[in-house]
Parts: sequence; structure tokens; C-alpha cells
Amino acid sequence: MHQRTSWTFLRVRSVLVTALFLAGAGAALFAQDTQAGTVTISGRVISQATGLGVPNSTVTVAVLGMTGTSDLSGNFTIPGVPAGTADLVAMRTGFQTSTVTGVSLTAGQVSVVEIPMNPADADDVLQMEAFTISAQLVQGSQIGLALTRQNSASVSDSIGSDLFGRLSIGDAAEAMSKVTGASIVDGKHIFIRGLGDRYTNTQLNNSTMPSADPDRRSVQMDQFPSDLIESVTTLKSFTPDQPGAFSGGSVNIKTKPFPERFFVSTSAKVGYNSQTTGKEVIMIPGGGRDWTGMDDGTRELPAGLATPFNITLTAARFSPELATQLDQGSKSFNNTTFFPKPEKAKPDMGLSLSFGDRLVLPNEDVLGYIVSLNYDRSTRFYDGATRARYAQGGGPNDEEFISLQRVFTTDVSTYTFDGLYAANPNIPGGPPAFGIMQTTKSVNWGAYLQTAWQPSTNHELVLNLFHNQSAEDSVRRGVGEAVRSDNSQLRESYDLLYTERGISSAQLSGKSNLTNLNDATLEWRASVNQSTQDQPDYRTFEFKWDFVFQAYNNTQGVSNRRYFRELEDGNEDFGIDLTLPYSLGDRGELSIKTGLAYTDGDRTNREREFSIENTPNIGRATLDTYPGRVGLISAPGAPQTFGTVMREITGNLNYDGAQTFTAAYAMGDWRVSDRWRFIGGARFERTEILTKPLPQANLVPRIGEVAQNDALPAIAAVFSPGEKSNWRVSYGRTLARPTYRELSDVTVYDGFNDEFLGGNPDLEVTLIDNLDLRWELFPRGSEIIAASIFFKSLENPIEYQDSQGRILPQNVEEGIVYGLELEFRRSLKFIGESFENISIGINGSLIESEVTIPEAELTQIRVAFPDADSKRELYGQSPYLINIDATYEARSWGSVFSLAYNINGERLSLVNSGPLPDVYEQPAPSLDFSYSQRIYDRWKMKFSARNLLDPDKEKLSTFKGRDYIYDQSRAGRSFSLSVSYEFN
Repeated sequence: MHQRTSWTFLRVRSVLVTALFLAGAGAALFAQDTQAGTVTISGRVISQATGLGVPNSTVTVAVLGMTGTSDLSGNFTIPGVPAGTADLVAMRTGFQTSTVTGVSLTAGQVSVVEIPMNPADADDVLQMEAFTISAQLVQGSQIGLALTRQNSASVSDSIGSDLFGRLSIGDAAEAMSKVTGASIVDGKHIFIRGLGDRYTNTQLNNSTMPSADPDRRSVQMDQFPSDLIESVTTLKSFTPDQPGAFSGGSVNIKTKPFPERFFVSTSAKVGYNSQTTGKEVIMIPGGGRDWTGMDDGTRELPAGLATPFNITLTAARFSPELATQLDQGSKSFNNTTFFPKPEKAKPDMGLSLSFGDRLVLPNEDVLGYIVSLNYDRSTRFYDGATRARYAQGGGPNDEEFISLQRVFTTDVSTYTFDGLYAANPNIPGGPPAFGIMQTTKSVNWGAYLQTAWQPSTNHELVLNLFHNQSAEDSVRRGVGEAVRSDNSQLRESYDLLYTERGISSAQLSGKSNLTNLNDATLEWRASVNQSTQDQPDYRTFEFKWDFVFQAYNNTQGVSNRRYFRELEDGNEDFGIDLTLPYSLGDRGELSIKTGLAYTDGDRTNREREFSIENTPNIGRATLDTYPGRVGLISAPGAPQTFGTVMREITGNLNYDGAQTFTAAYAMGDWRVSDRWRFIGGARFERTEILTKPLPQANLVPRIGEVAQNDALPAIAAVFSPGEKSNWRVSYGRTLARPTYRELSDVTVYDGFNDEFLGGNPDLEVTLIDNLDLRWELFPRGSEIIAASIFFKSLENPIEYQDSQGRILPQNVEEGIVYGLELEFRRSLKFIGESFENISIGINGSLIESEVTIPEAELTQIRVAFPDADSKRELYGQSPYLINIDATYEARSWGSVFSLAYNINGERLSLVNSGPLPDVYEQPAPSLDFSYSQRIYDRWKMKFSARNLLDPDKEKLSTFKGRDYIYDQSRAGRSFSLSVSYEFN
């Protein structure tokens, strides 16, 4: 199999560097200033006009005369300030003096203050009139995030760390679920404005991250814990300085900057799920290191196995040499019983530790670092679930127009063997557990190191090292019937899937303020990213019980397989941006921004598939020990007698991929006056994607290739009738690319669902024209009221179609998406002083979409339904999304109570070929509650209750008013209790 040398190197390097900083942190711990009765004042000086940090500003504690200077991002620190209250004064050439009054200073703590500054008139060197604001409005309010959003060149939404604690947000996926127009699929993938995850671009500190999922382009957002995140910003309109590969949104996760002084934060969590914890679940033995999210070799492909290993039983029975080879090869696999056993599910648990410091070196350089480690383990179980697949069984007026083909359900009346089962219920092992039962054990841990060096206030260098490791060990059993082939026989299907994922990233970035070039800003970044997915020894096996003969029948219509899959995906990302500001006198200010970007990626996908053969008709006792006796049963001779054996199945499973994206852009940002602002420019992107399936005997798979140039223009205007409101209008052209997997001419078999997932080398890039109109009001601090209208025209959008159990991606000719978004987030203080501690957030989206059905498919549909519409919804689109949250803060008690509700409308999940109705994922409302309590100064307790409504999660097809279940299950209610300790 493919050797993951580069990924291993990244991991080793990350561990070594982290170890060095751990040692340094331990030394720093004993070197802290523990001066009693003093406070460190920390914060950020922010431009009211741009929302960006103001570098080189001087911040002074009034009366005391203690000062600090802001860095490139506007951050400043003033240590050793006496406790009590103080006024802060910020000054900088070209800005009004800004005074923040009544800053509260509590001994032993860090007081965080954001100081807004107003630019002075263009003709003034220094404007002396002071801009004064109360500390109540800026202390801990995250006003900077609101100002950044207010002054953004794009239509954008942001959520910051101030809301994470209030809403009990644990990771970036949960944070995105609170963003207007966003929904999360499978707990990790983002859908924005009803568009699928392919229309979303994800960045970490402005560097594009690769996905660890071979079937999706989007990054799994649940791998970024909230402890690391300062903010998550979603840009919904395109500007040329952003990657062009998005339409729904471009999400940028910004990690926390280095701290104001030394700190340690640690927490422990325990969790309970209503239908899992303490209950009997099904599992099989794993490896000794499963708790680390890394297999210890238990599931690995046997070393030295011949390629291909395809000795037939017919040849081996009459050849002692081949019999020996088949015997040894079959026994070299891990043949511990596949049959799951009951075990009691343990509670969920989680641990986290983070620490960091800001060090002033003897030469006045500033060095800062943050180290973070987190670990989570959970178990989820459900039973009694339903899964069914259908085919066309006749004309649209026939009773069996929708013909059931394969079904697992608790409703016994669904099965054709219903009468036989009633007459012969004595099946070995007891009554069948009809339907689907599944247990999933998950492990997730991450390590993060950020270190920053500031040789002066005009230059900064930042290194980020990140690794996330996760594993899911899933055991699934389905008891039901494959109607099309089983002839009134009960079928038991098992799916034993262990998936191990890792993603590593090393990012180096720099930022400089070029004072000799009119305060121009130069930013550059370079990152190396590696993601892997392993599925070692994925086993699927099935058995049938014959009611007539009262025996297990495993010789007809049953397919037992073992798969060994390994994927490695890497990319290198580079970029440089230069921003040049110009004063145009009474015609305003102009900022010119230009840059280059380059991404080079590759993928290696390797898979070997084996068939488990020679399974005899067996009794239940033997079934429980499957695969039973393996290899030779009789002594070598002729003919030979065998138990179960392994034989490799060759096919178009493996491929290599490479992609290169090259970009250059130029844009202008003209602030004509306090009221008008115009942004415009263009981005040029070169796309090159190549996938090469490995050749197989008697098979010549096609190469998938995309090579094209795209000019992506953008133009926008912002009108600000007042200091707190904006009208925005923008146009931009963007694109969405197919994934490696979608472009590869390979086919993967899903044994449990009896489906084939294939690729399509003829796929084309989707081009999207985007129009946005938004009104927004920023009443106070981070409060916002906004309304948006958007329209998108898509050329060649990609959707998935199921054609008789073969699921393939395809382009459709064109599509449109349009909608309305509303957002309201405010403290209720405007109602009355008694409501000051209550804040609410409401956002919702109403969305319409349609695509043109391909002509060949429409012809098939109209054979059955002559009046069928030539349009349908866009794949993955939701007609509405609603997020509501309410927070109550009892400040004197140190208590915060939050309630959050989320729901999205049904969305097209799968397109069925021909006249069969399509499959839609149904709404599943979510209601979460959290309560956090400050205990003394450094301890905090948090209780969370999630999925309180516990709705059915369903995918359905509907025909003539009747619902046909495609998938149905429930997740259970989850509760957790955590305790954290903070020291600084």
C-alpha cells in the first residue's frame, strides 16, 4: 500500500516543535510577574472607518502616564496597572484622539478593551478634538468584529468568541450553524444559502485547507475546537482578493492571537446520550490503540500478500502448491470473528489544555505563543431504523409503480415473508432484530501551536502548526429483505467500517507596514497541508435465512467483501498581497490591492478488494464465529477441502490526481466620502485538474481532465446614510470545481446499500454569476439588524443521480437560486432597563431554486408523465433556514443561560433517474440549552443539553400523496457537564 511518508514527517515535526515550546512554557511559568494588586490592560485600537486595527498608536493610562504601542493588528498591552478604574487615551497621526472612560480594572485579571478611533480630516496632520466613549460599550463587547463587518468590502457575516461561551459552541461547525443562511450536514459540512458544500470555500487564517473526505470538497468544520478560534467570518459576495471557488460563502477561521500574558486553561467534560450511554450496543474488538484514533496494525493488509491474490478454489483443490498458497494467504488476514457482540456503552468524555504567553525579549522584540491540546471520545447508537431502496415496477398507474427492492424495517408487514415468519417464528438465535442497528465510536484529538514574532511594531511573523486526528469505528446490522433476489428469505447484512482521518497543516505568514511607502501593507503566506483517510479492513457480509428449509442459505445472492482503502491528499498554498493607500484630497481615499496566489495539490487513492468465498450453509452457532474455519481443512492432497478463503477482485478502484490553481488579481477600493464607497476589480484563475485511474486488465478507464482560464470580475457599491447603517449592492462571478473523486472514472461498491458510486470524467466547472443587495444597521456594540436579497445564475451545476443503484455526478445545463435573508441580534435593553441582560438572535432565509432537467432524462420522465415540468430544485438546496437563540446573563451571579433553535427545510438529496420521484432530506428541528456558571475567579462549570426535540432524521420520496422512506433514524438527546480552570 501507499506509504504516507510526507504526512508522517509533518506529524513528527509538529510533535518535536510542540515539545520544544512545552519546555519553554514550563520555564516561562516560573518567570511571571505576580505583582499583587495590579492588572494587565490589553486590547485593540480599531479604525471606525475600516474596522481594521490601527498600528503604531499610543495608548496611555490617564493620570498614571503608563503607555503601550499597538502592533500591526492594532493590539496593545499595558502591564502592571493598579487595580480600580481608569481612563485610556489613544493617539495616532491622522486620527482623532480617542478616550475610553471608566475602564474597570480587577486585580489579578486581564481587562480587555477595544478602542475605536475616527480618522481625522484629510488636510489635518492631527485632529485634537477627542472622541470619547464609555467603557461599558467597548469592554468585552467584541465591537471590533462588528466594525470589521460594518466596514467590509463584501456582504459578510461573523461570529466571534464572545458568543461561543454563551451558546455553548464547541467547534467551528456549531459556530457556523448560527450564521444567517448556513446549515450543517452530518455535523460537519457547511451548506450556505441552500447551496451544497461544493459551493463553499474554507480557509484557516486566509490559507485554503484541504478536505480529509475523498467525496467532498468542503472541510470538516468539527475538527476546529472553539478554544482556538477568535472568529469565523463568512463572505457571501465575491471580491477579487478572495479565492474564486465559492458561491454560497467563503469561510475564514481566524485563530486567536498570542495572549497578553501567561495563561493556562484546562477543562474536563463528561457526556450522556439518552439512547446510548449505559445501554447495550453492538461492537467488535478493535486494536489496542483505537483510543488514539490510530489503528495499531490489527486491521492492516497482510504484509507480503501477492498482488493480485486471486487463486481460485477450483485450481487450488487439485494443486497442493496452490492449495498451500491459498491457505497461507487466507490465514494471514485478521480472521477474528466478524460477528458483533453486545457491550455496555461508556459515557462520552473530553479533555482540553491550552496555555501561552507574551514575552518581551531584551532587544524589545515581542515573542508570543499558544499551545492547545484537546481530546474527545463519544459513542452513538440507534436501533429500529429504516432503510429502503426502490425501482420502477410498472407504469405510473400501476399499483407497483414504485417497486420495493431492498428494505430493512421494523414493520414486518412490509416483507414478502410476513406469512412464513408468522407460521415459522423459531429462528436460531431468537426473534430477529428487524430494521437497522448501528453503533459508532468516535475519537477526535488535536494539537495546535501558534507562535508569533514582532521584531518591531511594523513587522510580524506567524507560524501555525496544526494536526487533527479522528477515527470512527462503526458497526451496522440490517435485518430485512432484498425483495428483488431473496425469494421470501430473511437477510442479515453487516457493515464493519473503521475510518481514520488525519489532517496536518504548517502555515507561515508575514505582515509588514511599509511606512516609507505611504503606509502600504504587505502580507504573504505559505502553507503545506496534508490530509489522509484510511479504511483498513472494511468488512461487509450477509446471510439469508430460508423459511421453507429452516436453514441459513449463503450460496445464492449473497456477497461478502473485505476492502483496504488508503487515501492521501496534499497541497501547498502560497500567496502575496500588497495594499497601497492613496489620499485623493476632497475626492476621498483610494486603496489599490493586488496579489498572486498559487495552489499545487495531489492525491493518491489506493484500494484492494477481496471476496470471502466458500461460505457453506451454516447454523446460527457457526454464524456467530464467522468467518469460521479459514483455509485448508484437509491435509494437502487431491482434492483439497477448504473452509472460507480469500480471493482478490480486480477493478477500476485506484487513481492518482493532481491539481494546480494559479491566480492573479487587482482591485480598487474608493471611499469617495463618508457616505459612498465603490469596490471593483477582477481575478484571473487558471484551473488544472487531472485524474488518472490505474489501468486494469481488460479495462481502459478514461482520464478526467479540466484545464481552463476564467476571468472573475467583481464590482460593488456601499452607501452609508448614517454612521450605523449601510446599503450594499454587488456583482461577482465565481466558480465551483468538481472533486478528484467526481472526476475519476472509478467505481466504489457500497455492500450494505447494494449501491455503486462512480465518477464522471466529463464533468465541467460550474460558473456562477452572483448579485447581492443588503441593508444593515449596527445599533450598538456587536448588535445588528440586516436584510439581504440575492440572486445566483449557475452554468453547469453538478448534482448526483441514481440510475438503478449506480450513483453518478452529472452536470445539468443551468440553474438559478434567489432568496431573502433577515438577521436580528440585539440586547433587549432598548425595551427597558430590566431587559438589559437579555439578548436575542434571530436569522432566517427564504430561498427558491431551479435547474433545467437534462433533455435525455426529461424524455424518460415524460414517457410516464407527459406534462412533467422541465425544472426541479437545485441539488442540496433548502427552501428555508431559521436560527433563533436567546441568552440571559445574570452578571452578579456569574451565570449565563442560553437556548438555541435551528431548522432548515427539505432539500433535494438524490435525483432518481427516469420517472421515479426524487429523494428529499426532511426538516429535523434542533433545540439546544446551555447553562454556564462562574465559580470563584478561576473555575467555571457548564451544562449543555442538545437535540432536546430528538426528531426523526428522514429522507423520503413522495408519490401520489404517499411517502416512501429512503432512510430514517434518530440520534437521541445528549447532555454534558464540563468544568474548566483558568489561570493568568
